Amino acid sequence: MLRAIRSGDVDALVLHSASGPRVYTLQGLDAEVNQFRGEMLAQVSDAVIAVDEGDRITYLNAAAELLYGVTASNALGRSLAEIYQIRWLRPGDEVAAATSLREHGKWHGEMAHTRRDGHELYVESSITKLKDGDQQETGRLAVVRDATERIMRRNALVESEQFSRSLMEGSADCIKVLDVDGRMLRMNGPGLCLMEIDDFGPLTGQNWSAFWPQPAGPDIERAIESARSGETYAFQAFCPTAKGTPRWWDVTVSPVRDAANGPVVRLLSVSRDITEIHGTEARLRRSEIRYRRLFEAAHDGVLILDPDTQKIIVANPFMTRLLGYSHDELVGLELFQIGLTADAHASRDMLDKLKATKQVRYENLPLRTREGMTRQVEVVAHLYDEDGRSVVQCNVRDITERRRAEMKLKELEARHHLVLEACKIGTFHGDLKSGEAHWNSVEFELLGLHESEAPPVPATFFKYVHPDDVVSLQAAWDAGMEDKEQSAEFRIIRADGKERWMVVRRVMYPEGRDEQGQPHQRYVGVNFDVTDRKRVDLELRNSVQSMAMAAEATGIGFWERNVHSNVIRWDAQMFRHYGLPPTDDGCVSYETWRDAVLPEDLAENVTILNNTVKTNGQSAREFRIRRGDTGECRTMQSVEAMRDHYGDKSEWIVGTNVDITDRKRAEEHAQLLMAEVNHRAKNLLSVVQAVAQQTAKSGDPLTFAARLSDRISGLAASQDLLVKNLWKGVGLSELVTSQLAHFKDLIGTRIYLHGPGLTVTAAASQALGMAVQELATNAAKYGALSNLDGQVHVEWQLAAGQDSLFLMSWRERDGPQVKAPTRKGFGQTVIKRLVETSVDGNVEVDYAEGGFSWHMRTAAENVLVMAGGENEPE
Repeated sequence: MLRAIRSGDVDALVLHSASGPRVYTLQGLDAEVNQFRGEMLAQVSDAVIAVDEGDRITYLNAAAELLYGVTASNALGRSLAEIYQIRWLRPGDEVAAATSLREHGKWHGEMAHTRRDGHELYVESSITKLKDGDQQETGRLAVVRDATERIMRRNALVESEQFSRSLMEGSADCIKVLDVDGRMLRMNGPGLCLMEIDDFGPLTGQNWSAFWPQPAGPDIERAIESARSGETYAFQAFCPTAKGTPRWWDVTVSPVRDAANGPVVRLLSVSRDITEIHGTEARLRRSEIRYRRLFEAAHDGVLILDPDTQKIIVANPFMTRLLGYSHDELVGLELFQIGLTADAHASRDMLDKLKATKQVRYENLPLRTREGMTRQVEVVAHLYDEDGRSVVQCNVRDITERRRAEMKLKELEARHHLVLEACKIGTFHGDLKSGEAHWNSVEFELLGLHESEAPPVPATFFKYVHPDDVVSLQAAWDAGMEDKEQSAEFRIIRADGKERWMVVRRVMYPEGRDEQGQPHQRYVGVNFDVTDRKRVDLELRNSVQSMAMAAEATGIGFWERNVHSNVIRWDAQMFRHYGLPPTDDGCVSYETWRDAVLPEDLAENVTILNNTVKTNGQSAREFRIRRGDTGECRTMQSVEAMRDHYGDKSEWIVGTNVDITDRKRAEEHAQLLMAEVNHRAKNLLSVVQAVAQQTAKSGDPLTFAARLSDRISGLAASQDLLVKNLWKGVGLSELVTSQLAHFKDLIGTRIYLHGPGLTVTAAASQALGMAVQELATNAAKYGALSNLDGQVHVEWQLAAGQDSLFLMSWRERDGPQVKAPTRKGFGQTVIKRLVETSVDGNVEVDYAEGGFSWHMRTAAENVLVMAGGENEPE
């Protein structure tokens, strides 16, 4: 052990060895220090080698002599390369070592040294730069430890792990490494793909059993326990992948030991995907079960025979029921014993023929039951190998009922032909390829032909088709070649020249196959005369069209309702009335109509309708609905009655709906207008009465009459404008102009009107009109209009920045000298108090010497018709 001591200016090293401690001072470069160094380094177990700047060896200790097989006397002064050659273990190590020595003065790492005798060592080396007292580099010191055994063990372990990893990654199975408690440590790449796991990291350390469905739990526990005890365990189980893909696995769990007979340190699970094999086996089992069920439940008989002995080996339940034997009784019988052949010789001939052709078919053979009854059967026999021996399978179909049905069918066909001829329906059938065709007698009759006059071929028939319909009928005929059914409507010109409408329906069907194996196409069809029906349809269509046009023109919607099912049918006009999209069949539910009717009108409507149904009578009603598209409320007028059905009580009530909303609104508006006229007439008479009373208070009768006439004229002018505008207000400019009608030649020259286009209310127009008329009369008598130079300026405006304030003024200039009146008459009342009262405003009158002026101000809503006319009184 080496220990350093520092005390004051003296440094020392203490070397503890087997002979006891020895102390060496380090003060100065004396012989004792050098001796200490030599003794100390000689006892170090690691090899110590010093070289100068030229890589020549200046020192090596005993451990170095032993490690490299040289003596110090032979090595000192020689090049280091003569003692051993360096091999770097990894690319880049040499550059990294040089860089570390250059930048830090030292390096530590692993390398390989090849001695002079060729023996290679793996070493752990520490290299330090040596410097003198002036810090000048004098060489390098290397401390080398033999790590050959350790590194070779590590390399062997790495190679083993790499080999194991290559085996795992090269396997197509899912391989997992588990600890002894069944926790997952590793999984190979193919296994991650099989299990559809994107990242194994989060799964590390989790229990392997947690990934299996519950039914596999017992096998998982036994597998882990068996492998932990040193035994291998195998099982098959179902487990979906991480992404839910269903899969079946064949799993083997084995122990992994740390040595040949060492303890178990790991568990290895190898899972092979057997989903396809398992599915094939399951399908095979299902197929066997299915065919067994088919064999037992088939409605045809199945017999398995030995072709050598001609005896029955197996029979299905249907065959035993058909013959009346039990299965055991039937097994061992020969074909002739159940009547399929006349005797044993005939049975042998059948089997010999079967051996030659592998399959024979007999369409009508007798079959004797145990009770002695004879059934007609159809037999198809096959010869095939089963488990190395030949067997014969006979499929036996009982056609007794079919044969009876065929006989019955022939009788029905005869009756059918009689019916077709009685109904005048022409029939035809034929072969497309050969052109063969057959017509019944009615077909000739429809064309006006005798059966001896023309051969029944398609070309003959097309001769009688109307020229305008030949192309379309031919196209329909050709297009229908690939279809099972085809029909067309067309006209013919009979042999006697008469034009008739016909309907043809044709059905294509295969009958056998031609030489190329293609289906042999045949056709069958019917023709019947629809001329009378076409005429009735045309008359009905014209009638319906006329009715529809009339209904659309009048806005009448037609409806009908089944009183039992409440199914309602509407025409197009009804859907338009209710604002609903039309349905394909024109039907709506009772709830659709009920929800459209306003709730306050519904009860009365239901009562009326129910009473109509009970009395089998008629009714009329009015009700309101809410349109489905706009939500608008509309008023409907309905008239309905029960529909007669051949004298019996009908299940249907029919009726009409007419939208009378506009008519109702017009009636209401007319009533409103009558009330308005009455109201305004009374108001006007009251105004005239007040004017007359006030005018009569001053002046003589002649003056009274003139003044009253002028004032009534002013009222009349305002009234005319109100009537013209339907009492909805008067344009202010138009009102002022009407009151200045006597001075119309002066407007624009001496009378000036200034103001925006505004509309005043009916109430305000009367007061303002009378005021303007009074102001004009006074101006003509005493003011600016009484001479030749005076001017009048009439102005109105909405105050700037105050849209709610209305201003109006009358200003006179250049008239006679103004004098204030000595008394106040009705004229003063009109231009001030009447206006203020009517418009709830303020009026100022000024009799200045320069000219008379009149100013009025009030809230705009008291005078003007606002948006929507909300302030217009009724």
